[in-house]
Amino acid sequence: MIGSLLRIPREAIIARVGSELERTHPEVRAAYRPVFECLPPEGTTLVDLARRLRQSKQATNYIVDQLEKAGYLERVGHPTDRRATIVRRTDRGWEVNHLAQTVVHEVQEEWKAWLGSERMRTLMEALRDLSGHLGQPYDSSVPAAAARQLKSAELPGK
Repeated sequence: MIGSLLRIPREAIIARVGSELERTHPEVRAAYRPVFECLPPEGTTLVDLARRLRQSKQATNYIVDQLEKAGYLERVGHPTDRRATIVRRTDRGWEVNHLAQTVVHEVQEEWKAWLGSERMRTLMEALRDLSGHLGQPYDSSVPAAAARQLKSAELPGK
């Protein structure tokens, strides 16, 4: 069924990225990795990050604490709400996303070599269309969004 057909390739990518992160960033445990996938380029509040991760605020706070201690994330004052803070990547945190992007690109190139360019393009178009239909249009990966943002502002986390 489609659930397995989507899960199997995703798990293959997660395993490849995880293997590289274990080698280069051992502090970024498997349970912490979804933070880098869900945290928007500009950062967000802890409450919003917990919602994006689909976990409790307490669990998210624990993970953010660990990643902050390791130098991957930082908390800064919210620009409009003095009671809130924004969680965002540091330069070291951006390294995790850029590494993941590199590994995913390598995997995509391998799959394109196996499937052929046309079938890979069709697959990507179908997945983009489906994501849009499901109310979550795909714009690009977090590193690509950050690169676009660099054109108009300084990189978040600096």
